Amino acid sequence: MSSSVRAGLSLMASAAFLCGCQRLNHEQTIALDEGEIRSVEIDAPTRDQTVTVRVTAGSPVDVFIVLEREEEATKEALSLQKPPNTQLAGKLKVQDATLEAAIPAKNRFAVLLSGARTKTDVKLRITGR
Repeated sequence: MSSSVRAGLSLMASAAFLCGCQRLNHEQTIALDEGEIRSVEIDAPTRDQTVTVRVTAGSPVDVFIVLEREEEATKEALSLQKPPNTQLAGKLKVQDATLEAAIPAKNRFAVLLSGARTKTDVKLRITGR
């Protein structure tokens, strides 16, 4: 690699660091039992961030994106089989879906999975920009 290409890459990396860009790329497979509620907690972004959650499941599941401060209330609603009203985004009975939500700076958030009618594996891909 030439020195001018290395210098350009170094400059781009420095610019990304200085502007506070924070990339999120989390992949996980979760075994979800019938009636179970599971969550994946994600650290707070330093700046406002748009998050995309891609869900692929063997059988239909419910998926929600919530701020950490709303996580327990959302779990409680789901355990009572009521629709949560504190979600940033959510979809019911999906096997292949994409959700998007705006996460405010310095706010942890979680992706909640529930509603499985049978034991199933759920693949999550959470990305942010």
